[in-house]
Amino acid sequence: MMNRICTGAVMVSLLFAVAAFGQTPTDGSSSSGNAVAPSVVRQAPDENLAVSVLRKRVEGVDWNELTFERVIDWLREQGQINVIPAWTALEIAGCGTDSLVTLSLTETTVAAVLNEAIEQVSPDRLVRYHASGNTIRISAKEDFERKLIVRIYDVTDILFRIPEFYDAPNIDLQQAQQGGGASAATSGQPVFQTSGGGDDEQRGMGDAELLQRMEEIRTLIEVVVEPEFWDSLGGPGSIVPYNRALVIRASVEVHEEIAGFFAYGQ
Repeated sequence: MMNRICTGAVMVSLLFAVAAFGQTPTDGSSSSGNAVAPSVVRQAPDENLAVSVLRKRVEGVDWNELTFERVIDWLREQGQINVIPAWTALEIAGCGTDSLVTLSLTETTVAAVLNEAIEQVSPDRLVRYHASGNTIRISAKEDFERKLIVRIYDVTDILFRIPEFYDAPNIDLQQAQQGGGASAATSGQPVFQTSGGGDDEQRGMGDAELLQRMEEIRTLIEVVVEPEFWDSLGGPGSIVPYNRALVIRASVEVHEEIAGFFAYGQ
């Protein structure tokens, strides 16, 4: 009988110990009195958040000699993003915190407002901005041009050339419906024939023509987009054709001129 009582007492003690060990303090402290740091989950910023803010539509603005510093504050209020003005570089470019903006726009976008404001504080367009991740940086054009980025552009769609077809058969649809003529399927004759039938021609061009077309596209970009920027005229930028792609090393501004606005917000 005593053995059973002792065994029962031991089991009860073990159950209380297990229950106490499994309890989780609700006041942020452990059973020993030491504070337990809460778990913090940090969510990575949206890669397109800054671009989304720039594309956001707003009812409008009505500013009368608003300082550019207040314009920056307005931009920060448009979303949960970082807005970083490089004031030292901006002042060298002629734009300071007290540069004034007078602007009245309705039913527009954040980007349109920012573009018009920058146009007023820097008519010669020495001030630019760059949207990336959850951050918009505003600085001088020269500041951005010192930072070159490499991007690969697939130009296959531009290079594609539809081959010319010759000796196509004349098909009499009425006769074919009446069953009076042999079809291409029964005669074994292909419906369309190319001039040569070689692999290169079926792809649209041979290696020599491909190289020539790639050089033409590179020359076109160097002539149309910031001609003095490219290494062919002693500038920092470069374009290297590779297979059916162009490897371009350029500033954010130049990339946006090539691929469209917000190419690198994207």
